Amino acid sequence: MSSGNTAHGPAATVENLDVVAWMVRFLKTARARKNTLLLCFFAFLCLGGVRYATSTRLFESHAEVLVLEQGGSVLEKDRGQGSTLTDQMPNFERVFTSDRVLKQTLRELPPEFRRDFLGKPADTWLDVFRERLSVSTARRTNVIQVGFRSKDPETAHFVVSSLVSSSLEFLNTMHSDSALEMLKMLQKERKQIEQELQRKHERQIRLTRESQVLFGSEEKVVNVLNEGIIRLNQDRIEARKETIDARSLLLALQSAVRNREDVQAFALKLNESLATELFKKSSGLAHNDSLTVSRLEQMLVDDRATLQNKLGRLGEKHPEIVAMKDRIRNTQAYLATRQAVVSESADQQNRDVLGPRLLEIARHRAAMAQSREQELDAEFEAKRELALSTNAQVAEVQKLNLDIKQLQDYHKLLLDRMRALDLGREAGVRAKVITDPRINREPVAPKLSLILLLSVAAGLGTGLVAVYVMDLIDDHFRSPDDIRQQVGAPILTMVRKLPQLAPHGLESLYPFARPTSVESESFRSLRTAIDFSGTETRSLTISSTEPGDGKTTVVASLAVAFAQAGKRTLAIDGDMRRPGLTKLFNLGQRAGLSNLLKSDRPIEELVEPLIYRPDLPNLDIISSGPRPSNPAELLSSDRLPELIAWAEGRYDQILVDAPPSLAVSDVQIIGRVVDGSLLTIRPNRNRRKMVLRAVESLTALGCPLIGIVVNQLSVNNGDEYSYGYGYGYGYEYHDDARDESGAAEESQRLAA
Repeated sequence: MSSGNTAHGPAATVENLDVVAWMVRFLKTARARKNTLLLCFFAFLCLGGVRYATSTRLFESHAEVLVLEQGGSVLEKDRGQGSTLTDQMPNFERVFTSDRVLKQTLRELPPEFRRDFLGKPADTWLDVFRERLSVSTARRTNVIQVGFRSKDPETAHFVVSSLVSSSLEFLNTMHSDSALEMLKMLQKERKQIEQELQRKHERQIRLTRESQVLFGSEEKVVNVLNEGIIRLNQDRIEARKETIDARSLLLALQSAVRNREDVQAFALKLNESLATELFKKSSGLAHNDSLTVSRLEQMLVDDRATLQNKLGRLGEKHPEIVAMKDRIRNTQAYLATRQAVVSESADQQNRDVLGPRLLEIARHRAAMAQSREQELDAEFEAKRELALSTNAQVAEVQKLNLDIKQLQDYHKLLLDRMRALDLGREAGVRAKVITDPRINREPVAPKLSLILLLSVAAGLGTGLVAVYVMDLIDDHFRSPDDIRQQVGAPILTMVRKLPQLAPHGLESLYPFARPTSVESESFRSLRTAIDFSGTETRSLTISSTEPGDGKTTVVASLAVAFAQAGKRTLAIDGDMRRPGLTKLFNLGQRAGLSNLLKSDRPIEELVEPLIYRPDLPNLDIISSGPRPSNPAELLSSDRLPELIAWAEGRYDQILVDAPPSLAVSDVQIIGRVVDGSLLTIRPNRNRRKMVLRAVESLTALGCPLIGIVVNQLSVNNGDEYSYGYGYGYGYEYHDDARDESGAAEESQRLAA
């Protein structure tokens, strides 16, 4: 979850900043068009004043009615039935606005208090009454507030008094009438329920007497035959299981006897005492056998002890020793072979005696089990047929019991409701006036503060909408901040409209002809901004949105400013369609860029003869050359990157004059091989959409936009593009003669 928030955080921040920037721009636009805003504001103020002066004065009278609950309704609250009085307040409000109450109030109005209804059809009087009437309940209270507006304060007072009286009369009589009507209806319904109960009780008693097997209470009826059948069925299941077990045991025993297998395991299932006795005999644990084995073992112990004693006195060959060893050996042999003899005897007895005896027992047990099963089946079928004939009676009796229980509950509920209504007939809902209406001679409508507030809001809103619409229609940039925010690039300098100094050549450029003028300072500021931009700006292309924006003058003047700063500067006229730099320096007859791009010879061999060096140190110019038929194809070749690479090895700054961005695609091709681009804008001429499209075309292939040059500004026109601030810097203005002499001295100083 946190990663998702982190991922969306920067995007959300940028979006918020864009909204803030748009709001700031719009506020500046509104300030620029403040006359429109003020006109709308004062127009709506005047309309509000006219509305207040011509509106009909309305007077209002108020009254407050308290609704109380007394007596019998407490029983329903204790049982959790019914709703609280607060929940019923909307119903009481409807009483004050009901047709019955309003018609009664209108009938009681004297003619002098009907001025609000005069001139209107009689069938619309109720609608007019409701429009002037206000009925509401204070939050979490039982207080109803009633108000009426009229052209006359006495009429408003009288109408409220009459309406409250009619409503109270209706409320105070409504409860008793409705309670009496409800009580009659409940009594009638109670008699019907009692008659139905009597009929169902009689039917239940008759069915129970007719059947001799039905017993129980009203809640549960028991058929004793069903209970016996259930127990009998359980016995049948057990008998069937015993029959199956007996037959299975008989078949297994017969197979064991035929195969002469051990049948002692079957003896355990058929006769436990017999199986125990056989086990003792087969294992030699019978009483007589155990006594014999005990005497022999004791005699063997005594003989071994005697043998040990006599061996100390007699030799091994002594007859007594030999006889005693034989007796010991015989005793051991008997004990060793006795178990096998006993087992063989037991097996023989099992085959000859035990098997037939067990078969007889198994056959007898199987026959007994089958006989019991048949007896239980016969008894079950007999009782089942008898029980089926009585089940219909049981179902009917059970349904009667259920109906009787429901009728008894409903009868009890009716009695409770009747008791509650009877106790509350003299109580219930009561209403009382707690604030009497009074004559109010201060008009409540129209309200001056409300009209003033609405007029101010409508005036400001309409003015802002008008400013926004006018701003949409006027697609020009309104301020330098507007350019910076819309384009997304900094404004490096702003150049005011330059009067022409000379037809062509260096003398037509202000940084050369008038180096101390304010106009020249703007190009030196541009040079400084480029140097300190923080990015690589050794080679730049300068373009514009449309022809005539002054990009050539900016390129030439910036080249002069770089050269005057001591940087070796090369200016290339890259506009081979309408060459501006070539025309500025009167180089139309010279070979230039087009010749270099067409040739296959090395760049260093061709470029030197093409370079034009004006009368300014550190400044070289390459013209556009003859106009080719395919400028875009020439610029797309490998020759242009080779030229830029050669120039970067010899010059400190390279400036390329490119065609307008929206006219052709040449500037995008040039932008691929240089470090960045500058865009020249004339705010009073270029439209925002065109400028933004030009920026997109410049940066589409990865050429970064270093900044914006705002060109041809007016000196003092009262808007945000005025050039009358910030560019004095203590320079003094000189006449033309002194400017020309100063330019010549500056040129000589730089040449030296």
